[in-house]
Amino acid sequence: VQILFKGLLTAGTELFDIILVIALMIAMLKSLQEIKADVLMVAPALKLMSSPNIAFWALGGAMYLAAIFFWPTPATALVGTILLPVAVKSGMPAIYAAMSVNILGHGMALSGDPVIQGAPGISERTIGLAEGSVLPYGVILSLITGAVASLIAFWLMKREMKAQGIVGSAAIETRAETDADTISASHNPKAKFMAVLVPIILVVTIIAMITL
Repeated sequence: VQILFKGLLTAGTELFDIILVIALMIAMLKSLQEIKADVLMVAPALKLMSSPNIAFWALGGAMYLAAIFFWPTPATALVGTILLPVAVKSGMPAIYAAMSVNILGHGMALSGDPVIQGAPGISERTIGLAEGSVLPYGVILSLITGAVASLIAFWLMKREMKAQGIVGSAAIETRAETDADTISASHNPKAKFMAVLVPIILVVTIIAMITL
């Protein structure tokens, strides 16, 4: 009983700051969703969703970029709700859309964690290593394993689609709905302002963390 209690207490102490960051990120993203600023932030990736092959990498790439800045759990809310329906409508099987999001987001981005550095920080403190000593090796390992896993998933998707005779379609209905949201958001000064301000603040914060 003491071991279980101390284990939970230690985990809570180590992870509380990360849980707090995730909670604040989700709150921020929910606020962005209310004014449709999230649609403007991922609009460039939407233009690439013309076929299942491109959608696989566009979806995964957007998830990776969002996850290293927001962490995967909030990033799923940002990327998944907007890009996933378009990817599936393009003819991409839903299971492979989920694989793309999870391999590149919850897998590669979280295990390397090059920006927030929460995951390697926990490992360093637990083992007793110097701060930052695990990070470069973790990033290299995550990139290699993520690349291998995503390539295998992409090959499996191509093989299954060929076996079932699935042909990608042009996501017309979902794209039209998303384009309507994008146009609506682009006419909202608050949405445009926040869609630009949030990435700038994140970049400035990262630069400050590295230099200071």
